[in-house]
Amino acid sequence: MLISNKALFFSLLLGQHYFSGNADDISVNSDINDEDVSTKAKLSFQHFQEFNNPESPKSQILRHRHKHDENGSRTSDSSYSLSEDGPKKEKATSSPTPLRPGLALRGIYPTDAPAEEALEAGGVKTAFQSIATLAVENPNLSILVNAMAKVNLVKPLNNPGNYTLFAPTNDAFGKLPTGTVEKYMGTGWGMHLEDIVMSHLTTDHVKAGNLIDGAEINTLNGDTMLITKDPDAKINGYISITGSDIKASNGFLDEIDGVILPPSALLDIGKYAEIVSDIDVIPYSFKSLLSLLKLADLSDFISSTSPITLVAPHDSAIEKLDPDFVNYLADPQRKDVLTKLLKYHIIAGNKYKKIIVSGDEIETLSGDSIKIFKNIKFGQYKSNKMIINFKATVVDSDVLANNGVIHVVDTLLVPEDVQDAYNNFKSNL
Repeated sequence: MLISNKALFFSLLLGQHYFSGNADDISVNSDINDEDVSTKAKLSFQHFQEFNNPESPKSQILRHRHKHDENGSRTSDSSYSLSEDGPKKEKATSSPTPLRPGLALRGIYPTDAPAEEALEAGGVKTAFQSIATLAVENPNLSILVNAMAKVNLVKPLNNPGNYTLFAPTNDAFGKLPTGTVEKYMGTGWGMHLEDIVMSHLTTDHVKAGNLIDGAEINTLNGDTMLITKDPDAKINGYISITGSDIKASNGFLDEIDGVILPPSALLDIGKYAEIVSDIDVIPYSFKSLLSLLKLADLSDFISSTSPITLVAPHDSAIEKLDPDFVNYLADPQRKDVLTKLLKYHIIAGNKYKKIIVSGDEIETLSGDSIKIFKNIKFGQYKSNKMIINFKATVVDSDVLANNGVIHVVDTLLVPEDVQDAYNNFKSNL
């Protein structure tokens, strides 16, 4: 017997279980290629606590303070503070053309700032080296340099500008869980690696000696570093600045003894969706989707399978469904139907927006394909967002988690055979 629509929606929104059953376990799809991903590299929630104590995951996500513009892009309104005797920086009033148009260098721009004047060394004037040159010539930073090279960041950091690179040493990378470096340096993790590297870089001269307790420093991945002093400055509560204020022609290089790990490297898709759903300033929630995944026994699947891309309908997308259709899916006797529908929203691999070709048909784990368009004009229909199956709009793309990517959509996707089965069911009532 079906439960009432009101009770059903209440159960979905609160994530409670009203159904039970003995369905077979759902296995990991064999088409997922994990050759480049060490099974030891997955950073768990416990790792998050270990590497970011005493901060909670919610606190770190809140520190991102993302704004969402009409195109679904995330920007940061966070700021940093210096001590009273430190230099005061004016905010930029314009953004020149990026060095890599279309790619996510997010904030690194050429500037008209001249290279710093030469310094006196033994009575001889010697020009300062760039941040990139200082890093490349330092054997203790070889892992960082390799990561920078992989995301095309070495050349931009040779240019004039005002940057500070907080540079993890090789020993700092060695503190990470086994396989972490190999994972993100491997094939198919480029945007994740870029997010990690950019979390160590700012577009201001930040002198470590001028930092004060509670200061927040903008980073180029849209995050902020949180500074604490007791008595020495630490980044995010656990990273010490070991070699500070090394002067460069275009800023400063500060060696640090830990790797700054953004949420993209610390939280799996399920945990990220759960935490975001409890943050009011994020303009969407996934409580209904998470409840449906539990009903289909797919919660562990989206948290442990790597790498995957989840096309995630937010709560409003679930709420606008025909209640009879939700009842149909939630019937424990149709668990296989719900499972197929949800797997229609999961793709093997990291499908970043920038690598998706408009008009591509991409196979999902249900065995069916979805068609994705970007910047389309179809008759009178025009959109600069990603559109899936001409039904769902991607309202936020490339939300990164440690086992894949989330694209947030405003409509639940329904495979044709699931829709046909439901229509046949209704006609026989």
